Amino acid sequence: MKRQQRRRDRLAQRSALRAAQIKESVSRASGRTHPKPHTAERLKSVSEVRISCDEHRRREEEKMYDRTHRLYNQLEEVKQKKELRSRQESYAKNREKARDFQKKTLEKLRAKLNR
Repeated sequence: MKRQQRRRDRLAQRSALRAAQIKESVSRASGRTHPKPHTAERLKSVSEVRISCDEHRRREEEKMYDRTHRLYNQLEEVKQKKELRSRQESYAKNREKARDFQKKTLEKLRAKLNR
């Protein structure tokens, strides 16, 4: 944990230093007629910089996967495919029940005839 904290602190320091350098270069270049489009105002402040750790990255990947999965399942083609599959499964179950019923009735009939 301490190691990660030190890494975050160093990253924040480097970010602040880089932001200061860019602000200086923009202020020096303000005499130019065409300033660069990536001015210091567009930069995030050090408090807004998001530091990514393994847990955070994993959580974000899970969220992206869940979102993609949810959107995929909302597609009309996917809904139709699932409905067709469930219908086919119910048909197969019904056929199996019918076979079992027929087998039981035949056994009962044979038992009656053999008496």
